[in-house]
Amino acid sequence: MNRNYLVLLIITIFASLVTAFWGILGNAIALSLGFWFISTKNIKYIPLLVMITSFLSTSYVIYIYMLYVCLRNYNVLQKKGLGNVLIVYTMMVITVLFFAFVKLQTTDVNIGNSLKDYVFTLALSPFFYGALIFNKKTDFDFDWDRIFEIILLIAILNILLLFNPTFVMSRLVFLIIPFLFTYIFINFTDLSQIKKVISASLLLLYFLASGGSTFTLVFSAFISILIIRGKFKSAIIPFLLFLVVFYVPIYAISYSEQLDFTAFIDLEMSDIKTLDDFNGRLGMKLIEDRGPIWTSAWDYLNENVSILPPLDKYKLFIKSKLNTETEWEFHSHNLVLESFLNLGVVIGFLVLIFFFYIHFNSIKGLNKQQLKPIAKLFIIVSVVSNIVGSMSGIFPLLTDYSFLPFVVMGGYYFKRKTVF
Repeated sequence: MNRNYLVLLIITIFASLVTAFWGILGNAIALSLGFWFISTKNIKYIPLLVMITSFLSTSYVIYIYMLYVCLRNYNVLQKKGLGNVLIVYTMMVITVLFFAFVKLQTTDVNIGNSLKDYVFTLALSPFFYGALIFNKKTDFDFDWDRIFEIILLIAILNILLLFNPTFVMSRLVFLIIPFLFTYIFINFTDLSQIKKVISASLLLLYFLASGGSTFTLVFSAFISILIIRGKFKSAIIPFLLFLVVFYVPIYAISYSEQLDFTAFIDLEMSDIKTLDDFNGRLGMKLIEDRGPIWTSAWDYLNENVSILPPLDKYKLFIKSKLNTETEWEFHSHNLVLESFLNLGVVIGFLVLIFFFYIHFNSIKGLNKQQLKPIAKLFIIVSVVSNIVGSMSGIFPLLTDYSFLPFVVMGGYYFKRKTVF
């Protein structure tokens, strides 16, 4: 690592962390660095942008500026076959920014909260930025080990932050855990001793700190390993996962009143010892945990269909077998439902189409490409984690998460277009 990059890394870490303590000043420092890195359009700053966007609570501002840079370089993206798509995407962003402005003027929310419900649209701009900055097909062979070092660094900081809630929490943990799990499994015999110790220790600490991992993260790692090992054709996996993403919530909604897994509510992943325990916890997560939330979201959509982004925040009231009806203060834990709830039918549908199209094309023909193994691993884990995560959460389209997977998929899009 050269001296200039090390200095930038230290400044970036500092700027990322001080946002929790310095408020406006900390955000201004981090945002200024983010604007500078984006303006250079240099792939060597990707790791630093990963650090800033994952820790910055106002990262959506960087995403808006990223789109501005892409529009200023429209001719480049047009030559890469993304001109028309960029225009459609820009119109979507302008629409949600307009509704955010109207919400700001007509309600008592601040500017941050007026945009909060619409960030799904903004979170897609790194894809275009990735396609823009990878100017040669050989660019995709840049120093992936440096990104891996940043991933390890963010993982270490996350471990520390788990025990200090004063700091800003990075959602990139949803990619870090399946990535580390897959990386260790695939490369364990070839890793240096220090990387073995660091990677395995971080993974163990995550498991201990979170009381065990979740099905989403474990399943993402398992599928990623099978793809890398060639057990499945990469083109089939996204389609199968796509079906699962839609079928599982429908199953949970349909059977949440008929099936009872309340006996397994207190069972953690670390407590599983038998197949019955595994099936019980899986059923509990689907039927007792997610089922009532998804059912409430579905009922709300049926009664409050909105063509355009709604100005009022939706409210969900869930019914469980152990409690009376209570208001659910969090999100719907499903990207498809959340897109329609926050963005309305039209933009929600366009965002989802774009989301799944990017992922399907990012993994298509991947096994035939001559890529560094770690680059291929990044793409596979990103695609699988995002699709699986879209079923049980909304993190794939949050701006403090989406930069790394989407900028990588944007770069790979360009590489594929220059090869085939």
